[in-house]
Amino acid sequence: DHHAHARPLPTQPQCLFSIIAFSVVVVYAGDSKIDYVLFTGISSMIITLAFILVYVLDWEDNSLMRTTELIINLLWWVFWLAAAIVTSTINDDGRRQASCAFSWMTWIVWSASCVQSFVARKPSKTAG
Repeated sequence: DHHAHARPLPTQPQCLFSIIAFSVVVVYAGDSKIDYVLFTGISSMIITLAFILVYVLDWEDNSLMRTTELIINLLWWVFWLAAAIVTSTINDDGRRQASCAFSWMTWIVWSASCVQSFVARKPSKTAG
C-alpha cells in the first residue's frame, strides 16, 4: 500500500507554514492575540513533526492512529481558523500581515489534511 508515502504531502506545508506564521510575530509575544498564534503555530509544528515520524515509521496504518489523526486535524483546523481570523484583525504591519497570510494558508492546508484523514479512515473497498 503506497498511501503512506502520499499522506505526508499536506503535512510538510503544514509544518513549514506553521513555523512561518508564528516566527514572524514572535517579537510581539505578550499580546494575547499573538500568544494564541504562537501557541497554535508551535503546537502545530510539534504535531506535524510527530505525524511525519509516524508516516516514516509506517505506524499510521491502524484505525486508532487514523482516528487520532482525524481528531487532531479537526481540532487544529478550528485553531487555525481562529488564528487566521485573529491575525486578520491585527495585520497593521508587515510582520502581522505575513502572519495573517500564512495563518490562512496553514488553515487551507489543514483543511486538505482533514479531508485526507477522513478519506483514510474509510475502509478500503479493494481486496488485498
